[in-house]
Parts: sequence; structure tokens; C-alpha cells
Amino acid sequence: MLSRRIFSGFSRFSGNVRRSWSSVAVPELIDSITRTTDGEIDPEIVDETIKLNPQLLNYGLESWQSVLTTFRSQGFPSYMLMPLIVNHPMILRKSPEQITQGLNKWNTSQFGEKNVMKLITKYPTLLEISNDEMYLSNRIAHLQEYAETRKNVWTLFMNCPNLISDKTHVIDPKIKYLKQNMGVNLAEVLKSEVFSKTLLKIRCRHTFLERLGVYKAKSYKEDPGEVNNNPKLHQIVDTSDKTFATKIAFATLEEYEVFEELYSRELNDQDDEESDTDDE
Repeated sequence: MLSRRIFSGFSRFSGNVRRSWSSVAVPELIDSITRTTDGEIDPEIVDETIKLNPQLLNYGLESWQSVLTTFRSQGFPSYMLMPLIVNHPMILRKSPEQITQGLNKWNTSQFGEKNVMKLITKYPTLLEISNDEMYLSNRIAHLQEYAETRKNVWTLFMNCPNLISDKTHVIDPKIKYLKQNMGVNLAEVLKSEVFSKTLLKIRCRHTFLERLGVYKAKSYKEDPGEVNNNPKLHQIVDTSDKTFATKIAFATLEEYEVFEELYSRELNDQDDEESDTDDE
């Protein structure tokens, strides 16, 4: 039996979802999952997970058996299966062929089998990647020019799965801004979810800190021995507006909200001026 501790975080997921009419009885589903995984998943953990995620009962036993069997045949350990399904119950509508095709595309990523499993468990929707055979390899190659290694590209995907679907004209300006305007090194980027934010949000928070004197520009390839007193990138971009304003910028939430509105207007005015210049 797998430890309850492994699933405790996942069983609480979506605990406030309203219970709806179910097509499968709980004991039957628990028994089916237990048998399909050769008893490797604790029935009590399955029961708790289902009670807190009642939408899982809206899928038939055949769908559960098919999906669980398919992932197990692809090498996924049993402890990954319930978290994967809780993260994206719609996966239970997928056929074995659809799941296998999606996994086959990711197995060409050269991330390593275990890393692919971790990525898909966290973001099952990534199985629905473009049918273009070269899409994934081209996207990885493009990001690797910045991230340097495949392992780093995988880390970027784990933090910001939108990097797989975002257009390059959305991604590249963020990379340029992080390097040229903020002087943030790759190590900091890999510890943040910065690419899940809009460029406007990144610019606004950085500029707010800069004008307050809290953030000072550094060279992208700064001397490792040089003391950097700037807030860490994850503190800047991965915090709520209130935490950012009060704990990172040492200002008030109201001050930041006013700045955010004014800065957005400032950028719009700049765009209008550049457009007028281009027309001349």
C-alpha cells in the first residue's frame, strides 16, 4: 500500500466542489481502481479523494480502467495516477490511442522518462499538444537558446506550461526584458513563474521598484562576487499585489494600484507617439 501522505495534498484539491449526481457508485469505483492498480493505491485514500472531488464519479468504470491501464502500460507508477486524474478529470474521456499518441510526442523531448511523467502528471492537458510533428522539438530548441540546457527548458515548462503554447512574439520580448532591462540571470528565472505573467505586469512591477530605488539594474552576466541587494525575481512576480506592494516595495497597496494605472497610460502614450512617428 502506498502511503497516505503521498496523496494527502491531492485529496484536498477541489474540496469545495458541489456534489452532483453520479454515474458510478463509490464502492464499485474504489474496488475497480484498487484491482486495476494491483492494490498499490490505498482504498481509503481513493475514497477520501472521491468524496472531496465528486466530479470524478461522473465517468464510467470502463473509462477509469482504460485510462489507468494505459498510463500503467506506459510506465507511470500508481502513485502518480490519482493526482494526474484529479488535476484534469477530462483525461478520463481520452482513448488509449489519444493518450499514447500524446505521450509519444513528449518522449521525443529528451527530458528523460521520469521528467516527462512528472510534467504530464502536473499538467495532463499537455497531452493535447499540436499535431505538428516538429512543433514540440522546435519550441524546445527555441527556448534552449535562452535556457542553455534541456533540463532547464523542462524546468521552465514545469513552472510555466503556457510556454508550450504561447507564440514566440509573446515569449521573446519577456526574455529580452529580463536580460536587458532587469539584468536577471537564468538561475533566478528558473526559480520563478515569470513567463506566466504578462509583459505589462513584469514591466510595471519592475519599474515601480526601480523608481522607488528598491531595484537597481544589474548586468545580465554580473560578477558572481558582486553583492546584489535587489529583491529576487520570484518575490517580484509571484506574489499578490498586496504582498508585493507592502513587503517587497515597502509601499501601500493603494500606491501600487495608482501607479499601475498611471504606468499603463504612460505606455499607451508612448505607443501612440511611436505610431505617429512611424506615420511621418
